[in-house]
Amino acid sequence: MGRRALRPRADRRRAAPRALAGVLASALAILLVAACGGVVPPTGGEPALPRPPTSAAGPPAPGSATAAAPGGAASVSPATLLARAVCWHDDPTRAAACVPPPRDSLDAIAAMGASGDRRFVAPLVDMRALDVGWAAEVDAALLALTGARLASEARWYEWLGQHPGSVPPGYGQWKGRLLGISDDTFARVLAGAPADGVRLELIEWTGLRVGELPRLVGPRIANVANHGYLEPADRVYGLQAGSTLRAYPQRLLTWHPVVHDRVGVASVLITYCGPCDSASAFTPSIGGRELQFQDAGLWHDGRPLLVDEQTGSLWDGVSGRALLGTMATARAQLPRLGLVSVGWEMWAAEHPSTGVLALDTGFTRDYSGASRRARDAAMAAEHAPTVPVDGRLPRDTVVVGVTAGGEVRAYLRAEVQERGILLDTLGGERLLLLSQGPEHPVRVYRAGALSLREYREDGSAVGSDGREGERWWVRESGIVSQLDGRTYEAGAWTEARWDAWSGAHPGVAIAGS
Repeated sequence: MGRRALRPRADRRRAAPRALAGVLASALAILLVAACGGVVPPTGGEPALPRPPTSAAGPPAPGSATAAAPGGAASVSPATLLARAVCWHDDPTRAAACVPPPRDSLDAIAAMGASGDRRFVAPLVDMRALDVGWAAEVDAALLALTGARLASEARWYEWLGQHPGSVPPGYGQWKGRLLGISDDTFARVLAGAPADGVRLELIEWTGLRVGELPRLVGPRIANVANHGYLEPADRVYGLQAGSTLRAYPQRLLTWHPVVHDRVGVASVLITYCGPCDSASAFTPSIGGRELQFQDAGLWHDGRPLLVDEQTGSLWDGVSGRALLGTMATARAQLPRLGLVSVGWEMWAAEHPSTGVLALDTGFTRDYSGASRRARDAAMAAEHAPTVPVDGRLPRDTVVVGVTAGGEVRAYLRAEVQERGILLDTLGGERLLLLSQGPEHPVRVYRAGALSLREYREDGSAVGSDGREGERWWVRESGIVSQLDGRTYEAGAWTEARWDAWSGAHPGVAIAGS
């Protein structure tokens, strides 16, 4: 029987539905009573943070490889202190007996604060996300090490992002065991080797187990006439595979940010990031091997993470890049597909034969637009980017992120909408970016020899590729000659906020810069 995490701190609890949180709290109480044979301690407000010593003169300098224990005890290694602080470290089944924390755990936390070793800051921030009765001691240790008092884990992870430094040896494995109180999978996932540029200390826990935010696999599909729930202005993400069209409503993706679908004969993975104002589409295969993904219950630098069932590797849901584990070692990257971001009314009018995810998902959720907006806003507040955002553009600028020939570029959506037709070369490929104006979506195509000079409201275009015929149809799957059907296929792109796209692709080129 799976274990549920101990109650996450107040700013984390908003990530889970209220009804689910209540069930989990009741289940935890039963677990603790059964395991400890005692009474569950009340879960009221946190103890007040003690005042710093009046003699303190600012944060201490980083310490050595050992840390002094309270009361002048002999110095001990960071690994020993970390294991002592988390008394279920070597055996997650002992977790119930560790609440409230025993005296040895609290002494170990105090020793971290007294050590002057800033490598303990990241582990202490991770511990702060768990409300198991050590809040006052953790905050006091953080104050001693950094001189900072911050109100939430979001602020502390932001602090870590702005103060890069080293972490204790074995930190990833320790962090996985810390979160193993919730799900043993974390211990395996976080012990993997990281990809270049991945900072383990910036991986944040949402308070949910792996897969607890449920994915949709082979979802039920409705049509335009019988979908029964979408409003004209609702945002959907559309794609075409072969002759099959599909729309993925934002209202459903908020609660099911991982969707495995079959569109025609193609396997498609849809991922969603509310704070990024983005959904992405990928082919979920590497080297001919199809992978199955689920929500990891973790975020990194303001972006949700996925875990695959086949290798246990951790992936960035925006870039499709493997961050930890065997797939990260292999530098794996999921192939991106084109995904149109558009209002439902416009998509349905252009594609009356489209399929759309049915409201009957098999799960009980509030799929209203108001619920979607509230949840996305809460996630944005709790999981904002932690690394300073690339300052070349305002962080909330919407860009069209394009991948071609192994290269990545960002195009300003507003500029493409204004120009209507934009021809560019990326990764050795000629690309056409098309839009019919403001409020209309942007689409990207592999242009080959084709150049367009007019894109009309009826979805037709005028241009030449040096062969017969200048009339074209602009479809989701490609630009099609009205003369003989020759086609220039759709490219690989998504729309996202600049902070998310630049964070997922550090140093990404901006078109026209």
